[in-house]
This record gives sequence, C-alpha cells and structure tokens, in this order.
Amino acid sequence: MKLCRTTRRLPGGGRHPYLGEVLGEGVLNLPGALALLRRLGYQGWVSVEYEGVGDPLDAARRGVAYLRSLMEASPAGTAR
Repeated sequence: MKLCRTTRRLPGGGRHPYLGEVLGEGVLNLPGALALLRRLGYQGWVSVEYEGVGDPLDAARRGVAYLRSLMEASPAGTAR
C-alpha cells in the first residue's frame, strides 16, 4: 500500500452531519482495516481526509504519522 496526500473538505461541503476524528483518535479499527486490505492483496493508494473542527494541517500530520506507523509496523505481505 502507498500513502498519498491528504485533503480536507470545507465546512458545509458534505452531506453528512457528523464531525470526523483524527486517525487513531476515533473508533475506527484502522489496524484491522489495513490487515484486511493486505489479506485481500490490495496494493493501491490509501488516502486520508479530515472533516473535523480542529486545525486541519495539524490533524492531517497526526493522522498521517499514525497511519505510517501502522504501515511500517506491518510491512506488505504480513497481516496482523
């Protein structure tokens, strides 16, 4: 898997009345999701979006750092 750039939707631009969380700070089982993608043989891009109320640049940096740490901890070809 490859990590690509991050984006942030502007307030009011979405159709869903929820606020996002920084990766690793919400309820998503990201380690499990990455393991599933690897088991399925996915080798494409993984993108990160942030739709919260905090500083988007800080949130993107923290989220990408978390995602990278997971990807480095479980190299391609292994599943946790």
